[in-house]
Order: sequence, then structure tokens, then C-alpha cells
Amino acid sequence: MTAAEQIAAEQHHLDRAHRRRDAELAELEQRRTAALARDARSATDLDERDAEVRRLGARLTALMHAESTLCFGRLDREDGLRVHIGPVGLRDGDERLVIDWRAPAAAAFYAATARSPQGLLRRRHITLEGRRVIRVDDDLLGGTDGSERPGGDAAAGAGESELVGEGALLRALGSSRDGRMHQAVATLQAEQDAIIRAPRRGTLVVQGAPGTGKTVVALHRAAYLLYSALEVVRRGVLIIGPNSRFLGYIGDVLPALGETNVVTSTIEGLLPDLGPTRPADRTLQRLLGDEALAGALDAFLTGLQGASAATGHPVRWDGEEHLLDPEVVARCADRAQKHSRHHNIAREHFRELILEELTDRVAAADAAMLEDVEEGFEDVLRGVDAALDRGSDALMPVQEGRDAEAEQALARRQLRTELEADASVTADLEELWPHLSPEEAVTRFLREGLDRDAPPRPGTAEPTAPRWSADERAQLAASVEAGWTDAHVPLLDEAAELLGLDESEEREAAARAQSREIAHAQRVIAATPGLAGLVSAEDLAERSAATDSRDLATRALADRSWTYGHIIVDEAQELTPMQWRMLARRCPTRSLTVVGDIAQTAAPLETATWADRLSALRTEPRLTELTICYRSPRELVEAVAPLLHELRPDAREIDAVRSTGRPAHLVDGAIDEEEQVISWARSALGAGQRAIITPEPSWVLEALAGQGIAASDDDLRESLVVLPVPAAKGLEFDHVLVHAPDRIEAEHGTAMLYVALTRATSTLVAVQQGSVQRDLGPGWERGPLA
Repeated sequence: MTAAEQIAAEQHHLDRAHRRRDAELAELEQRRTAALARDARSATDLDERDAEVRRLGARLTALMHAESTLCFGRLDREDGLRVHIGPVGLRDGDERLVIDWRAPAAAAFYAATARSPQGLLRRRHITLEGRRVIRVDDDLLGGTDGSERPGGDAAAGAGESELVGEGALLRALGSSRDGRMHQAVATLQAEQDAIIRAPRRGTLVVQGAPGTGKTVVALHRAAYLLYSALEVVRRGVLIIGPNSRFLGYIGDVLPALGETNVVTSTIEGLLPDLGPTRPADRTLQRLLGDEALAGALDAFLTGLQGASAATGHPVRWDGEEHLLDPEVVARCADRAQKHSRHHNIAREHFRELILEELTDRVAAADAAMLEDVEEGFEDVLRGVDAALDRGSDALMPVQEGRDAEAEQALARRQLRTELEADASVTADLEELWPHLSPEEAVTRFLREGLDRDAPPRPGTAEPTAPRWSADERAQLAASVEAGWTDAHVPLLDEAAELLGLDESEEREAAARAQSREIAHAQRVIAATPGLAGLVSAEDLAERSAATDSRDLATRALADRSWTYGHIIVDEAQELTPMQWRMLARRCPTRSLTVVGDIAQTAAPLETATWADRLSALRTEPRLTELTICYRSPRELVEAVAPLLHELRPDAREIDAVRSTGRPAHLVDGAIDEEEQVISWARSALGAGQRAIITPEPSWVLEALAGQGIAASDDDLRESLVVLPVPAAKGLEFDHVLVHAPDRIEAEHGTAMLYVALTRATSTLVAVQQGSVQRDLGPGWERGPLA
């Protein structure tokens, strides 16, 4: 069969699949409309209806996004079965037109090789433009002499390559960038697919050099787990990225795969209502990333619970001072701490216990005062007058025939209510055990809680020296004055966890929400003919509130305590122990996929292994490594190899799958720096997106604007972007100019210079006024730009 005939055969199958997709879309729309219109007379009905609407909506979304890649592959098996592969499964009756790429039956599409054909005769990659087949590429894997190979120049015979779909892969890698990452289900490679389909349990670490496809693997693993694991679908996947620019860059991948139960966020975005934060400097990152802060904060808050237990605590009431004995305070504090481990929740219990004690003391004092009066002690009459002014029935003699016990109980309740409402008593109890917000707790802790000695070492009576020096304590105390930084966020989250949600606050919030629901229900009833008299506003509000119709991402991001079915962390090498603690709380099962490159670490972290980096998770990670570079051509990989081995001496040699014949280019020495940057920006480098990575983006933008050259510093979809060095992490561009490499290293460290030099997929130029002091190695071509 000729190549044209094979394309025609695939077009016929694709047309049939599209007809079935279009018909199913229409059916789903009708069913969703009917479900939304269906009356729900109970909370159960509402739950069932909303669940059906969400399920239909998810399938609609998947089918709509699948249009341009509906059928990208085919497997011909030795048993005669032929299977087509696509982003979603499609059936026509009992016949499977397309199977989902995540299904077990599709695994061989990614894993089979000429050495291990896995029961396949042929693997076919189908290249589409919209609804049109424009090319097929076959890998002939087993039981054939290759005589049926089509005439495409990228077709590979058995044994020629271990790449999966080499022709389709190289064409995808050679295409121009557009400022967004795209799904790659048609060109995933065997080592990538093995990670994507790895078991969900535990923490999986994916180490990989730049260009090995770590992020692609992580995102497609999210899609795979949402397909294969019910708990992940129910609780969703959290994807953590280093900054909002990176999240925008990867933001199209999972929607294009039809997945919606995904939350993407930075670490600081996990605290609802925190507001904007500022970047922390490296010293503050190091100090606030120390896991010892968690224990110190816990100890500090514990020290505020019944703070006067050692000396007793005076409480003022009606001009009198009542001393709560140390034993009483300690006993109430101990009972409250056993009631709840959360500071604010335990405080409410403590307050109730102390008020009971205080009520007994005041009532006893009033009774003693009355007894003194009856014995003729005139010097206490002023106190009696005060008690009488309160109308305290406890001081009144019991009249014959009245229920003395009931009257005394009533009097005691009245006294307790008055004590609880008294501002002076409230202030004294607040001093004894303060109610705190996370912001208040962290502020007080950093100002007051770090100047104490550490507890004694086990087996000794001597306390250790303070963990933080006087200078470090001063820096941490001063850090709260200028506003919160991104490095404070994990400590704020730790405080929120230790404080807990005050039950009184929860009740008040629920009451306010119920009032709003009832008011809305009243308006609905008034505006709906015939509804008045059939249902009360209270009942309608209860039905409406019985289910939460917000999508999973909205609900999860609004709830600090939400736990996820799986968490994926990109650029994970940057996270501090305190940040890992923050993520561990959001996934108690420790089902995480952690992707990164130790060599690219810019954070001030002392540990050099993934096991040490992840120690705060309290779990043993499984380590795997990607070894093939798909993004960068061989010339650019070789140019940065000396830098890689300096950062990570044990690093494997990186095998790049393609070559461009264009080495990295270094321009330095006695040059006009601005002229060289402008020359590069104007040059015709071929199609694609260009980026200038610089320690001084404002200077570069001003220089370009002076020459009428348009560039953006935030929109990655523009053809020329100018980025500060930290913002380039995780991104890729066709052509990259790295400006002032020595300055980048001096200001941001060697790892960030390595990051800047590994963003290009086609050409790389480094420009610096004066000689570059850093030895970049032999793989660079030198001289001014033409």
C-alpha cells in the first residue's frame, strides 16, 4: 500500500471518529440541559443532579478539546487486532473507534521498541491538521521485513532507532515556540511514559537535566492519575509552580487534555486571602525555610497558654481583684490542651473552665461579704453596696417557702453571664490565653519567641545555646515590619495549623452564610409565581446550601485545609523544609510527584541530595532520572556540560536526540554591549520566539525601545521577551541571548547562570562588555555578531 493510500485509509477512520464525536457532543449537551432543568426536591436530589452535571460537563470538555488530535496513533498487533489511539476514548456501539492514551491497551504505543516489540507489528504516528490527515510514520517492530514501510522520510525500520515515533518527535521538537507549553501525548517517549504510569503511592522524584521533559512528564502524569485513580478525581491534583509566569506557560496543557480537576498555584497562593507578598532575599529565605521554626513556634504558642500558671493570675471585677491560684490555672490549661491541640479551640475550652472557677470565687466572696455584714463588720459595707447594685440574688436572704436551690442556681448563671460580658474580665482572660490570628501569632513569635534557649538535650539538664544568633533574631524580628514575603508563607500556614479554626468563628460564619441564603431564598420565592406557600425560605435555603456547586479548583483554593489526591511539584529543588511541611499537610498520604534538577538549585539550601531535601515529608522517596535531552540540540548541551559537572559532579552525560550544526556563541571583550544586543534583536534568526535573559531588564527594554524594537517583559506570547534571570526558570525559547553572564553568576549564583544558558531550543548567544571571567568550556564559538 502506498503512502497516499495509507493516508486515505486513516482519513476514512478519522472522519468516522469525528462523526461519532460530534454526535456524542450533541447528546451530552441535551442530557446536561435536561439534568439542569430537573427538579430537585431534596438535598440528595441536588447532590445527584450536580454530580451528573459535573460528569457530563467533564466528558464534554474532554471531547471538545480533543478535536485537533482526535486520533494520533495506531497499533497493529501480532494477533491481528488494530487499535487507534487518541486523547479520549470513542465507541460506536460495541466497536472501539479510539482508545484513550491512558488506557492499559495503549501502553505499548509508548513502551514498545524494536528490541522489545511487546506483541506489536507496527506502531503508526498520524499527523493531523485539524480534521485532515497529512502524514503517517510507521515504526515496524516485529514479524516483518520492512517491505511495507511507507515512503515518509522520517519512517524508521526495525532496529534503526529506540526513539518512539522518531519522525513525529523530531518534527515536534523542531517546530517554533509560541510562549505556551502544549500537550505531547502523541510523542511521549518510553522513559517518560514509564514515569507517567508509575504507581501513585508514595513520593516519586523525577530528576532531570534541562530539556529532558520533566514538566511534560509531570503534567501528563496528572492527566493519567485523573484517569486511573478515583481518589485523585474526587480530591483533585495540586500542581505547584515557581511563579505565576510559569503557571501561565503550562496553563494550556491539562485543559487541552480535557482535565479540569486540577489546581495550579504557587506556594504563597495556597493561603486564601493572604494578599500579595514580596520576594524575600536569600538570607531571609534561608532563615524562614528552617524547619526548626515549626517546633519553636509550637513551643512559643504553648508558652502563651495559661501564661501566668507559675505565679497565679489576678482578675479584676467590680473594683475587686480575685487571684486565680497557679494550681487552678495550670489545671484548666492542662484540661484545655487535652481537649484540643489547636491553640484557639483549646482557648475556648480554657476560657469556659476559668469562668466557672471565677464565678465560684466571686459568688463565694459575695456570700462571705454578706456574712460579714450580718456580723456587724461595717468596714465592708462598700463592697456590699456594690454587690447590691448588681442586683445579685446571691446576697439576698432566702425567703420562707421559696426554692432556695433554684434561686441560687439562677443567681450563679446571671453572675457568670455578667463576668463573661465584662470588658475588664475579658482583657484579663485574653492576657492569660490570647486569641490569635496566624498573622498575629507569627508577628509575636518573630519578635518575642526566638530569644529563648533551646530545651535541654536528651539526657542532660543543660539547655543548648539558642539556635539563632542575635543578628539572625534581629533580622527575623525586623522582617515583619516591611510586610509579608513569600518566605513567610509557610510559617503563616504552620501558625494557622497550630491555631485551628475557632469554633465560635465557625459558628458565626455559618450563621452569616445562613442569613444570606435565607434572604436570597426569600427573593426567589417572591419572584417565582406559585412558589409562595409551597416552600418556606428556610427550607429552600437549606436545599440550596446542601451542595457546593463550585468547581473543584475554586473550592480547593478557598479552603486552606483541603487535602488533595495527588500533588505535583515543579522546580522542586528550590523548596525549603518549611515549604515541604506545608505541602505535606495538603496530602497526608504523601502521594507526590516531585520534578526538578539539583544542579539548578538557586535557593540557599545546604543539602545536596533529594532524600535530604525531602526529609520534612517524613517518607522515603523513589528516585528516577530522565537521561535524554529532547529540547536542546547537541551543540548547546555540550556547551553547558562543564558547568553542569561543576554544579553536580555525579551528573550523567546527557544524550541529546538532535543536532542543528550551530554551536553556542560568545561575544565579549572590547565590544559595544548595547550595539551587540540590538544587533541580535534585529537579526533574522529564523522562525520562532526569542528571549533576552538579563540581570538588568529595564536597561535592555529601554535600549530596544530606543531603536523601535518591540519587546515584552511579561507576555510570553510575544515574539521577543526580556526576562530577569529568576523568571526564566522552567521556560523555553527558540533563540536566547544571555546578557552579562558574569554579573548573573555574581548576583544569582552559578546555578542560575546554568539555568539562563539552558533555555534555548535552537540558538544560544551570550553577550558581555569586557572579558567573561567564567570559563564556559571549549564548546563555544567566539567573536562579534555578524
